[in-house]
Amino acid sequence: MLFLDECFPEECYEFYCQGNPRSVSDVFKDKWADCLAEFMEQVGVKTKIVAPIVQMDDKNLPRVWGLLIVHSCAYYRQWQSNDAELLQSISNQLGIALKQSDLYSQLQTSEIRLRNSFENAVNGMAMLTMNGHFMQVNPALCQLLGYSKSDLLSLTIQDLIQPQELDRSRDSVQDLIRDQISSLQIESELLHQSGKTLWTICSASVVRNPEGEPLYFVVQVVDISERRALEQMKSEFISSVSHELRTPLTSIHGSLGLLVSGALDNQPETLKQMIEIAATESGRLVRLVNDILDLERLESNKITLHRQWCNAEALMQRVVDILRLTADDRDIRLIMTPTAQQVWADEDRIIQVLVNLVNNAIKFSSPGSTIELSVLPQHDNASLPSQSKQQDTHEHSLDGDSSSSLPILFQVKDNGKGIPADKLDIIFDQFQQIHGSDSREQGGAGLGLAICRNIVQQHGGNIWAESELGQGSTFYFTLPASESR
Repeated sequence: MLFLDECFPEECYEFYCQGNPRSVSDVFKDKWADCLAEFMEQVGVKTKIVAPIVQMDDKNLPRVWGLLIVHSCAYYRQWQSNDAELLQSISNQLGIALKQSDLYSQLQTSEIRLRNSFENAVNGMAMLTMNGHFMQVNPALCQLLGYSKSDLLSLTIQDLIQPQELDRSRDSVQDLIRDQISSLQIESELLHQSGKTLWTICSASVVRNPEGEPLYFVVQVVDISERRALEQMKSEFISSVSHELRTPLTSIHGSLGLLVSGALDNQPETLKQMIEIAATESGRLVRLVNDILDLERLESNKITLHRQWCNAEALMQRVVDILRLTADDRDIRLIMTPTAQQVWADEDRIIQVLVNLVNNAIKFSSPGSTIELSVLPQHDNASLPSQSKQQDTHEHSLDGDSSSSLPILFQVKDNGKGIPADKLDIIFDQFQQIHGSDSREQGGAGLGLAICRNIVQQHGGNIWAESELGQGSTFYFTLPASESR
């Protein structure tokens, strides 16, 4: 049967909220349930006993969840007090069961939510026994460490942490177990499945039972390898810059100190030398600062390349004109091979690259030697980059259209001292000196080749060097060129 919900008067509802049962000896004389008289008559009900099922709401106030009702239809029953007590006892048990069901449902929902959070966490997470064995691991941790889930669950945290790290953190772990600290965070190197180590931050806390006894560890692992590498680079950069600044500043300070003291007032030749030293070293400082700023702008893409079709021969001729006097002073001959090649590039930036390369060649070449500049289509030249170098070129390419053009190859060849084989892969890094003492004398700071590499890569090309000690070096870089040109 379908019927409307019973409409309790306020006083009736309040009565039921107290958890009190109610006996009705004649349903047709029940002032609190007039709306049910027709229904009672249809089913033949004469008397009833009602026990409320009471629950507490979110504000810890009682509310009537429902009613448990027993009807007497055969005759007008005289309900006894023990009847009411029994029915109310059953209602109370139903209320407890409903509450437990609700709590269990909430617990299941919470457990599912926690499991999903654990499984889908971006950072690695694990549960460890008090002895360090893995109980649970999430996919992020497996991916971070290169292990499958089953492999990790067969290991202990001691298998992954370096022995020195274990010794260093042992006291802190004991403090965590003894509840002297609420959580623990340490930087640690973890062993990857491949055998390499990863720098991580491991955060740990302890889950305890109601008595406060430790049950297991919950650990979160964050990979900070990249951050550590950046910090190392920053430290090395600051150290290199400080060293490069200190040398010219010391010279300038010493020269100016002598001038100010008046000790050279009667020594005009020495006075002139001190002024020349100060001027030379201040120029070196200006070049260093400009190189640092230039490299920063290039690496942060703050410099926009203004590309246009340029004649490669014209670019090389500009460089020869710029450096002719410098080469003549060193008795070095610059030779340029004519070409009709066209290149899609920022003219000023490519001239900057060529000037750096040719200037370096002049610095480390002997008097009477030659430096050759040439450019050829890359597929016509025997000295091509390896497969890996070409792949590197595409990875650094910032020009989406360059892939549709055939690259051409610039070459700067000298007969100088040459470059040690172990330095060919690092000479394009910041503050790397090919010949340390000579570079100091020539005023180099080891930024020129780093700037060249960045400019070439932003054009979608690649740059590298080949060398033989005592025989000279050849620097190559590629730039896109049009098939129709």
